[in-house]
Amino acid sequence: MLTVTKFPCVPQTEIVRLVSEIGAQGFGVLKHYLSDIQINSIQNYVSRESEKHSSEYIFDHGKSVLSGSLLEKLERSEEFKSIFFRIYAEGTGQPPPTVPIYQVLRCLKGESGIKQSYGFHFDASLLTAVVPIRIPRTGIEKGDFLLFPNVRKVRSSAFLNVLEKFLVQNRPVWTLMTALTKKKILRPKKLELIPGNVYFFWGHCSYHTNEAFDPTQLRATAVFHYVDPHAGSVFTKTIPKLRQWREKCRAGALEL
Repeated sequence: MLTVTKFPCVPQTEIVRLVSEIGAQGFGVLKHYLSDIQINSIQNYVSRESEKHSSEYIFDHGKSVLSGSLLEKLERSEEFKSIFFRIYAEGTGQPPPTVPIYQVLRCLKGESGIKQSYGFHFDASLLTAVVPIRIPRTGIEKGDFLLFPNVRKVRSSAFLNVLEKFLVQNRPVWTLMTALTKKKILRPKKLELIPGNVYFFWGHCSYHTNEAFDPTQLRATAVFHYVDPHAGSVFTKTIPKLRQWREKCRAGALEL
């Protein structure tokens, strides 16, 4: 029996299945990876963390923030990291780089949380995993995950990557995408995230976001990023600063 701080070792057959699903439908689901006890532990941690912030929107990253939590233990787990390494190897045919997995805790609630909805974007990292923690289950919209899978390839240069992101990740485009999605003119894949499952996709190549939800409820996810194809570029080095600025803007701290 696994303890609360131990995580399952996933067989290679499951890795092959995940990569096949990511290629065929845009995402792969590892069902029931976290136990009920583990999910309850993480949910309690998120509740305590959210109470520390006056802001309704929390975008936490870095080991100092997650120190001591089960999310930190999950990130450090050899079993969990192995999933990323093997998906990368199976999906790309290349040896997995020895780079760290970058984790973000994203908690949305209230009007500032709603401002984060329909913000379609491409990730800087190639492989992304979403671990649902608290997902709204009532209302017309429930914060479901929206995905246009594998709509671009890895760009040949960091400059082209940043330019493309600049063109499709801005307020006018988000407004247009929201309208077209709500009118069902555009039909992204829509996933109801279930706590306990882990969802993998090529975040660098897939245009994705979450839909809106009841602002009285909390939507919390842990997002894990692996391998930036343009790491080390001067353009890539500016992205973390731009991301922090963008998050402040979308939280309402700055005017766009």
